Amino acid sequence: MLLAVPQSLELGLASGMAISRHAIAGRWGAIRSLGGVGSSMEWLVDNVWGGAGAQAGNAAGKIGRQELYELLNAAAARVPPGSEGVLFLPLAGGQAAGFGPARGGFVNLSLRHSRDHMTRAVMEGTAFELRWAVEQMRAAGIEVAELTMVGGAAKSPIWPQIVADVLCVPVTAPAVVDAAACGAAILAGAGAGLLSDGAAGAVAWRTGARRLEPTQEHQHDLSRAYADYKARCVTTS
Repeated sequence: MLLAVPQSLELGLASGMAISRHAIAGRWGAIRSLGGVGSSMEWLVDNVWGGAGAQAGNAAGKIGRQELYELLNAAAARVPPGSEGVLFLPLAGGQAAGFGPARGGFVNLSLRHSRDHMTRAVMEGTAFELRWAVEQMRAAGIEVAELTMVGGAAKSPIWPQIVADVLCVPVTAPAVVDAAACGAAILAGAGAGLLSDGAAGAVAWRTGARRLEPTQEHQHDLSRAYADYKARCVTTS
């Protein structure tokens, strides 16, 4: 899910995103689905890394869910940017879903590739979807200078860096990644008079955050992979 705060209501409407009133008076919030990319990672965990077996409590269940995520992160880190040619199109269709069936999958797999490549390809495919959506926002006039990544993916030691590298913008991963609950607490604190306003609470929330800068030497390989990704999405749709 991509969330933004456009500079004006007019820009928000021009972006094609769903618009609603922001919790802060005079501001507007915009939201856009990225085509079930999180579900694609869960599919990978369950069907490629044995997560379904772990949940069922069978022999594969000796490895817990958290340990599986640690294995995934280590696997993705072993593969160079661009996943050595492997691309992943989100299983729910992603950007191409509006033009064809909501299907996806891996492209360019060969016998030399492993599940390590598949894992990094899923992470990069998610970042490609995000870059595609951000490009459309920029085309509508919305400035996107940096991103804040929250939720389970923000806990990964490698995924936020992949996003920064693919989009060529800094990415902040807050110390508290459960953004919805944290935001509700901030607004409640402001309403109860414990905070001067929501903005002050948001500043305090960012304490201890990781700020990741794009890795310049990865730009060429990732930009080439992104161009191939977009072409594949349009072709398969």
